[in-house]
Amino acid sequence: MCGIAGIVGSNNTGGGKIKTMVSFLDHRGPDGKGTYVDNMIELGHSRLAILDLSDAAKQPMLSPEGRFSLVYNGEIYNYKELRSELKDYSFRGTGDTEVVLASYLKWGRQCVRHFIGMFAFAIWDKKERSLFCARDRLGIKPFYYTRSAASFVFASEIRPILAVGVNASPNMSTWTDYLHYGYSDHNQATFFENILCLPPGHHLHLCDNKLTIKEYWSLPEIVADALDSPSKSNFEPELNSILKDSVRLRLRSDVPIGVNLSSGLDSGSLFSLIDESVLDQGNICSFTGCFDDPAYDEGQLATSLSSTKEWNHVLQTFTVEDAWSTFQNLTLIQEAPFGGVASALRYKVAEKAKELDVKVVLQAEGVDELFAGYAYYEPYHYLDIADRYGLREVRRQVPEPRFHSVVKQMESIRAGSDNVYQDGTEFLRATCIREECIPDDHSPPEFRRPFDSYLANRSYQDLKHTKLPRVLRINDKLSMACSIEYREPFLDHRLVEFAFTLPNKQKINGDSTKCLLRKVMKGRLPETVRTRGKIPVVTPQREWLRGPLRENVKTLISDQSFRQRGIFDVQMVEKEYKKFCSETQGNSFFVWQWINTELWFRTFIDSDSSQQLN
Repeated sequence: MCGIAGIVGSNNTGGGKIKTMVSFLDHRGPDGKGTYVDNMIELGHSRLAILDLSDAAKQPMLSPEGRFSLVYNGEIYNYKELRSELKDYSFRGTGDTEVVLASYLKWGRQCVRHFIGMFAFAIWDKKERSLFCARDRLGIKPFYYTRSAASFVFASEIRPILAVGVNASPNMSTWTDYLHYGYSDHNQATFFENILCLPPGHHLHLCDNKLTIKEYWSLPEIVADALDSPSKSNFEPELNSILKDSVRLRLRSDVPIGVNLSSGLDSGSLFSLIDESVLDQGNICSFTGCFDDPAYDEGQLATSLSSTKEWNHVLQTFTVEDAWSTFQNLTLIQEAPFGGVASALRYKVAEKAKELDVKVVLQAEGVDELFAGYAYYEPYHYLDIADRYGLREVRRQVPEPRFHSVVKQMESIRAGSDNVYQDGTEFLRATCIREECIPDDHSPPEFRRPFDSYLANRSYQDLKHTKLPRVLRINDKLSMACSIEYREPFLDHRLVEFAFTLPNKQKINGDSTKCLLRKVMKGRLPETVRTRGKIPVVTPQREWLRGPLRENVKTLISDQSFRQRGIFDVQMVEKEYKKFCSETQGNSFFVWQWINTELWFRTFIDSDSSQQLN
């Protein structure tokens, strides 16, 4: 796990620029730095040593004959199995970095199909003067780049790119998508003009100034092939097998490992699987973020899970007194809008893991998207039932008075309005945004619907565009800011492919969601955890923004910079905020949008963010 950077261009051979870029990645790799400079190419690397702590795993890594140079960020969890297939390669170390290089030498661009893991890497071919880069299937690891007539510049984060002279200019089309629709990280554009990200499941090839980007992992195509195979009736053994193997592989580490633990089914399932898989009796850390508000405190339930191993349960409380300064710090770290109080809490938990010298932390992201855990998935499920069996079957399964509410939601989805928050509330205030800031050629984002199922298409949208990419970017940035590697066992591509072949009833059945996972976890988790429903609001953000942080918000929206920014209708903002503060419920996302947007512009546009390292 590391930070990578590179410059391809005929005028970039001095080495000074790449050293500058690497200096901006110190937090991603405090265990070592390295650069490679040759004609037309500069590569840089900052190392977080996780596998093979020796110098044999240093980067940039050259192939034995010196033709190929690799910089790599991530983990290939099946590296031991791949080594047995790469017997012709003379390995010098014991880690996974050499396996990436050896795999490229054996399989070329097809090497990515052999990897189980998370990765972003670049390989320079000295002979052909070409660059090959790839990003993992789900986009767990980042890869940003910009291109001009003279050069191609890439890095694990955006600030290193800004630091070598790329102008920090806002991409107003991306900002429009965020403010009008709540979308971010939904395509290859970033919030900076002319800085892009390589899409998940894609690789790129640069040669003779010709850039080619291709998709190597297409979930709809893979699922179509699987659905043509003989049908199954018992899915539990297969899910159990995939889960156990995914966790087993992600426990491979030469440094201490922990797990982020909440009180819910997802992280509880991960905790149980880890507890079963760890062979020794050594002390293992779990990390739980808490608030001093009992309504949002998950600590007691999270730490009550039964275990066979010795666990050190660490609780980290986040208070409102820490909030505003943490928001400002995270704005620089994230380089894009982030998740408010939820992200701030997770950042504090990562800081605690760093303090205890736990370098690897497993997480339970992806379960909701794969197994239909969000409440708003329900009407999509019933649309599939209505299309197949008629509305009468929906009426049979949904009693009054919920039936009419579900039908109304179904009609809204059929009409093309399916952008709702996970708690089902209205979360945007488009009337607060000035039309003048919207680009003339801007059009609303459209997403593929490659499946014959409403539920599958919505899950696919969340997985590929509107939920998971944002969460993964937030997690990567905040964890790596603390030199912590997050691992995502539930985003093993084998599990993703399996989940998209499941019938709807294995995900939603009556009032129960994530049905198959709940079955597999029977006897492993307390029933209070195994049967617990999804909690839509897990932080006191709305209470804080209308209470103890009220003066901070009022100061921000009345500040001259906010008023002269030209993005928001200030009178409407003040009206909506006054209304928000007079309520007791409702969604706070639109208020957070104002804060997040203004802090970003102050950080990256009003000031020289390229000089800010931390």
